[in-house]
Amino acid sequence: MKILAIEGSSSVADVALWENGRVLAEFYMDYKKTHSQTLMPLTDMVLKVTQTDPSELDAVAVAKGPGSFTGLRIAAATAKGLAMGLAIPVIGVPTMDAFAMGHATSKDYICPMLDARRSQVYTGIYEFVNMELKVVSAQEIILVEDLVRKLKEYDRRVIFIGDGVEPNKAYITENMGDNAVFDISVNDRQRASYVAYLAAEYYARGEYVSAADFVPEYLKETEYVKSGAKA
Repeated sequence: MKILAIEGSSSVADVALWENGRVLAEFYMDYKKTHSQTLMPLTDMVLKVTQTDPSELDAVAVAKGPGSFTGLRIAAATAKGLAMGLAIPVIGVPTMDAFAMGHATSKDYICPMLDARRSQVYTGIYEFVNMELKVVSAQEIILVEDLVRKLKEYDRRVIFIGDGVEPNKAYITENMGDNAVFDISVNDRQRASYVAYLAAEYYARGEYVSAADFVPEYLKETEYVKSGAKA
């Protein structure tokens, strides 16, 4: 089974090829180019270096959101275009679920954070039990202060990852003290290989859709809508 996985839900553009339990190749960029400039060239490179003909692919996986609206749209369009042309399904993987997969050996809670602006982040809370991902709190968009308040109620060590961490690091540290852990930069961004790992599980369970039916998962800025603030 071969799955091409795409991650484009933030500034990161990443493409990986998964076959029968392992990543054959992965190309990653976090540079000043749009995903419309990078995702297809990265896809071409992944297929070329692994000598994979597109017809060999069984599915295309993509981080379905939340995240950057523009990034999600471009990644979704790339995945849908490839899958439609090859008549294969699309596997949508929640961005935050896949992001947490980089810490499968941790005993702490995992809290990915992507900047959603206006003091908000896209986030979720996770833990691993016997190397299996468990969702403590499903992905959402939330004010940083409300997220920290929620985490303090768990009274657990939490590993924070993502581009939403640095702007809020001082606030998190001040309010969570030793329960706040900040990972090194190499583990601090999303990866297509994490998307591929979960996508393989979804595919085995039949959790996929046609290219025509796939849509990204955008989360509304609910806190500001409720407060009456203008976007």
